[in-house]
Amino acid sequence: MRLKVLTLILALVCPLVAHAVPTENGGAPPVGAPSKVIVLGFDGVDARYTEQWMNEGKLPNLARLRAQGTFRPLRPPVPAQTPVSWSTFSTGIDPGRTGIFDFLRRDPKNYLPVFAAFDETKEPFLLGEKNAVAFALVTLVVLGVIGLIVVRKWRTAGVIVITIAALSAGAVYALTNKYIPLTKPGVINRRQGIPFWDAAASAGRKATVVHVPVTFPATDFHDGYLLSGLGVPDVSGRVGKPFFFTSELDLHRSGANEFSIEVVQLEDNKGVIQTKIQGPPNKLFKEPPYISIPMTLTVSDDRNAVRIDVSGQTITLKQGDWSGWVDFVFPFNPLIKLRGISRFHLIASQPEIKLYLSPINFDPRHLDMNFTVARNRKMFDSFLAGDRDLMVSVSSSRTASGMCSGA
Repeated sequence: MRLKVLTLILALVCPLVAHAVPTENGGAPPVGAPSKVIVLGFDGVDARYTEQWMNEGKLPNLARLRAQGTFRPLRPPVPAQTPVSWSTFSTGIDPGRTGIFDFLRRDPKNYLPVFAAFDETKEPFLLGEKNAVAFALVTLVVLGVIGLIVVRKWRTAGVIVITIAALSAGAVYALTNKYIPLTKPGVINRRQGIPFWDAAASAGRKATVVHVPVTFPATDFHDGYLLSGLGVPDVSGRVGKPFFFTSELDLHRSGANEFSIEVVQLEDNKGVIQTKIQGPPNKLFKEPPYISIPMTLTVSDDRNAVRIDVSGQTITLKQGDWSGWVDFVFPFNPLIKLRGISRFHLIASQPEIKLYLSPINFDPRHLDMNFTVARNRKMFDSFLAGDRDLMVSVSSSRTASGMCSGA
């Protein structure tokens, strides 16, 4: 039974703890130097195979870390799932106390499955339902006061200004209702308990936490840095929804769930092909249900390359190529736009087109103030503000995750 549990573990299974501060020559730290603890967690890795491969010399870097510190397998909680295990690892309490029992949970209002670690909320945007009235009233007062001042000197001109004020207030009221949302979505982390880095920080020990699951939205803790991991949604509101554009007529999806791929059927396999990318659900306005953007694919005459035109950018890929980071702009209206980043991978250009698009993540250069992926984010500025090479290295597993999923 123990063997099976270790095989199924989906959380931290091989912590490597180095109780030392490395010196320039790799020797022991000076006496009295503050010690550091480094924990490396590998999601879904079997501790037995890891130890076996370290002993066989197949994992020399991990073996060297083990020699400098220690290596211990962890028994996962029940069920052995990523958010359940990491929540217990972070807090030291079992699922009955963290409140995280599974990837999904049932919404008691409609019995539909939702992501277990988070609750989606709605918050008033500015003044909420009073937005239109407030903006119209401000317009009327400002222009009305100007009109009253003018009417004292030039009666006719003053009357005209007051009339314009009334008409402008009405226009502002209508435009506010059309372009300014009443609410905005928010999120609450459902995990209970105090993470050990919070406890360490309270005791005066500085901590840096990178990509630990179930830490979104990022929360403040004393003198520390945090960059959220699994649980940060993509622009679709899911954990990571990739796209697969194909001209294959007999392709069928195996099912739809939180991690399934979005298959888009192309109308042709040659020439110029018009399609679209379905973006975020429209949670700001009643219509349309989703914000989509057009995309044009142009297959070269020799069928060896595909040109992609999307969001004002042009990318040309040959079979097997990955694109660089591509910017996507999803306009809710002329005032409100959501920006994302992703990468294309041309799997095949003939006989049928097979184009993969990784999950479209929020552009870290254009994050809403309430979308808290990092706390004390100065440390992560190179990652969050445009170091594309680092972004590739950190997010490569998520970028290609859908490549292993059955369509």
